[in-house]
Amino acid sequence: MTVGIVAEYDPFHRGHLYQMRQAREKTGAEYVVVVLGGDFLQRGMPSLVDKRARARMAVDAGADLVLALPYIYSVNSAREYALGAVRILAGTGCVEAISFGCETDDPEQLNSAASIMSREGELSPLIREQLSRGLSFPEAMTRSVEQLGGREAAEILRKPNNLLACEYLRACRETGASLTPVPVRRLQSTASGTSEEPYLSASEIRQHIRTQGVLAALPCVPESTANVLRDAFPETDMPARFRDVERRMFTLLKYRLLTADRQELKRICLAGEGLENRLKAAVTKESVQTVSALADEVKTRRYTRARIMRILTHVLMDFREEDFQWLRGAGCARVLAFSDRGRTLLKKMRKTSSVPVLSNLARPDRYDARIRRILELEIRAAGLYRMLHGDSDLTGGEIRYVPYGAQKGT
Repeated sequence: MTVGIVAEYDPFHRGHLYQMRQAREKTGAEYVVVVLGGDFLQRGMPSLVDKRARARMAVDAGADLVLALPYIYSVNSAREYALGAVRILAGTGCVEAISFGCETDDPEQLNSAASIMSREGELSPLIREQLSRGLSFPEAMTRSVEQLGGREAAEILRKPNNLLACEYLRACRETGASLTPVPVRRLQSTASGTSEEPYLSASEIRQHIRTQGVLAALPCVPESTANVLRDAFPETDMPARFRDVERRMFTLLKYRLLTADRQELKRICLAGEGLENRLKAAVTKESVQTVSALADEVKTRRYTRARIMRILTHVLMDFREEDFQWLRGAGCARVLAFSDRGRTLLKKMRKTSSVPVLSNLARPDRYDARIRRILELEIRAAGLYRMLHGDSDLTGGEIRYVPYGAQKGT
């Protein structure tokens, strides 16, 4: 048995370790495969540490194989994020189950809500009606599901991790993926916890690191994560480091938004519907001097801050809606890291996978046009990430990258 997990691990913490162990225990799985978000994540921001470091965190904590979720899905809506990940897991030909953290670990309740979400012919008009009233997409979805399936189904979706869990189930339905769902109830964050192992969420850990430095976060993460964080952040002035990232990102964004015409911005993925005008107007305001302030200025009740942040990253990437529509459904299994046991699974996967299995990006000409474009975007995203962190090596490092674990032999 092989169980798959979709994650960002920004950073990997005790709750992730708990989920991984529960997934293995509930399924009796011999292998755990992780599909990992890239250098830019679903909330639209660059990750705390790059995907390579987070892949190492996962393998050192017990994962057997880590595959990359391409940029086109990693920085997208919950639905596209889930669809992209499920296609990769199913495409490997050797993953039989998918595990996810959620607030409601009752498979029947989750499946009931997911089945209603799959009734697109009935659901879409209701969602459009709710959106026309100015509601955000998640709230429009929840209210529309309530109209079709009742309050109990809607209440399931009011928890963000339940919503993503249902998207995984809907993705399995839509793609025909035979992945057994394995829900795991999430641990509740507590700043105190036990004296030996306090538990914080990923967002709380990131805040600790940004404001107090790495040492403040180390008691809250597994040793495997602590080792990676020590390597990634040897300096002590963490607030200055993250201010520099924010400053570089805002400078690039301001230039792009001021020099691009409205029609060009309208074509950016997830934009349009007048958002190009709001972006143009917001970036010229004296009070807007950071990416966060820009997102707050542009967001509305209908267009969430997370969606605006994704659009801003797409602006920097020049990733257009037409690109996504062409690439949607394509994918590959790009290997980021593997354990000793994962090496055995990887050899098997190369025989069973219906999607390309890549250990490096040195020969993109071996793949069709859509896969080549996906890889080009991966290189561009990695280059942008490095630029934001003051690194001058914008392409070579990504092309030459050797998966973590490969140095032990193949």
